[in-house]
Amino acid sequence: MREPKKWDNVFMDMAFAVAQRSKDPSSQCGAVIVAPNNAVISVGFNGPPVCIDDRSFDWLNRSLKYSLVIHAELNAIFFGLMARGSLDGCTLYTNAFPCSKCVIHISAVGIKKVVYGPIQPIVCDMADRECTEAIVKMAGMELRRI
Repeated sequence: MREPKKWDNVFMDMAFAVAQRSKDPSSQCGAVIVAPNNAVISVGFNGPPVCIDDRSFDWLNRSLKYSLVIHAELNAIFFGLMARGSLDGCTLYTNAFPCSKCVIHISAVGIKKVVYGPIQPIVCDMADRECTEAIVKMAGMELRRI
């Protein structure tokens, strides 16, 4: 009998699958929030708010894109809070190293563990990576690469 896939790998696979919903031609990021009992609470991908048609602007216009796009982690948090009300003790899986701004919000909603996949150079620079790691340490969170 074959050994079942580990939960971490299942949820990371889901983050990569959800990332494929993003229409951003340069960065497809996905996030999955999971309760302590391994129930999926929410998913998110990088894109504009739901009130803005993601086909209505030029994705190659970087300044416009950066003004309109919500990161995958924040989209997952918004939908998770709407669905559940609290994300205390949950784990967030993301296919890319989370930026410092996202980690601030992740910590603020009570998520204590972030599991990330391969680092995408477009998304993460060394200064922001160091800031993310400092925030994680100050917040008493766990940050782990899979």
